[in-house]
Amino acid sequence: MAEPTSKFQPETLDFIARNARKADLVAKILDLPANALIGAVANEFDTRHNPDLTLTTSGAAGQWLGDRLSQRNAPNPLEIDHRDLEEGYNTTKKVKNLEPGWWEKFTPDWLSKSWDKIHEKATNPAAVDVGPGNIRIETAIDLLKAYTAQHPDEGDDPLALKKYVGRYDLLRDDLLDFNNPDTSLAFSGLMVERAEPFFVGQNKDSWNRLSPDERDALRIMYYKMGPGTLSKNIAKRRAEAQKNGQQYNLNPYGDGGEQHLNNLPGIDNALHLGRVQGERAIPHVPESVLEKEPYFYGSGAGLPTSVYRKDVTGTNPQYSGRRKAPAGPASATAANRRTEERAAGRSDRIGFKRIAKRIAILGQGCSRPRIAAGCSCALDRMNCRFGGPSVLAEPAASFPS
Repeated sequence: MAEPTSKFQPETLDFIARNARKADLVAKILDLPANALIGAVANEFDTRHNPDLTLTTSGAAGQWLGDRLSQRNAPNPLEIDHRDLEEGYNTTKKVKNLEPGWWEKFTPDWLSKSWDKIHEKATNPAAVDVGPGNIRIETAIDLLKAYTAQHPDEGDDPLALKKYVGRYDLLRDDLLDFNNPDTSLAFSGLMVERAEPFFVGQNKDSWNRLSPDERDALRIMYYKMGPGTLSKNIAKRRAEAQKNGQQYNLNPYGDGGEQHLNNLPGIDNALHLGRVQGERAIPHVPESVLEKEPYFYGSGAGLPTSVYRKDVTGTNPQYSGRRKAPAGPASATAANRRTEERAAGRSDRIGFKRIAKRIAILGQGCSRPRIAAGCSCALDRMNCRFGGPSVLAEPAASFPS
């Protein structure tokens, strides 16, 4: 089945918004573009909610079954523990018997491979893809081993992942946590981190010719396909280009890449919304509203008035319904906006002197030059609307040890 290239589902945009700050934190630690990190997880998360994939192995039904098989399966009717996962992991590393069975000689190759894949996932919990990032447990353990080797010293644990050493059951449980996907984001980041060295090794000149967004698309392709499949595809396309006397270019429109490029406006707006409100981000705001509604100050894709309402709260990681933004023309006058804001219990016409006095009382300062424009973050301890948390905002997401 061809991979989807459609726009993300509302649930996916909600997921991005609610986890924007956490993605920013991981991206900063690993020196990655936040769009690539959250885009990789969102690409997999979206398959759970894409109605065209509902009953397929890559859609909601297949991923739900995978999550369950990582906890219980036929060989392990009781809950699968660390020992079971470790044994399963070791099994995946053994050299597989390449001698085909008698029945395989009479079945198509695609059927044999499909059966092998289904049988492996049904009997080996380490071979299952789980959680919002659809991460294979075997891959997560590989990444964990590499991470601990890279950070051998006690206390050197920037992503707080060493707690999973000897606790693969805890690793599995945290990868399955949709309410707090810190672990999924951290391991996704470790996977995405490997993409650039891989593509530079394949063709540095081609990588350098790409735009930042196209490079992010390739990072997501690496996350979804892995180096083995990509190496084969690149070798085939390079040979074809050489045969035809053409310059070889890396193709960012493969599995996952094209969908990422098609969703850039939605990803950017959801990230911005999440950076403003954090985990309190309101359930899905239609992309059409995000694109048409201007900023209160400045220009560009903005946020509707409802984003700043204090009564719109709640964390909804697995999505239980859409709360629509209030209806109204996108070109509402400044007077109408002020009326809406006052009704929500706040005003944006706050004098600079009043803000400065409040900051002085709290003993904190704000280095943002735009505070003179009427930013009220110092007064109500909300996030700065100019693209990030204010100095008085709630603490950013962190990874507790």
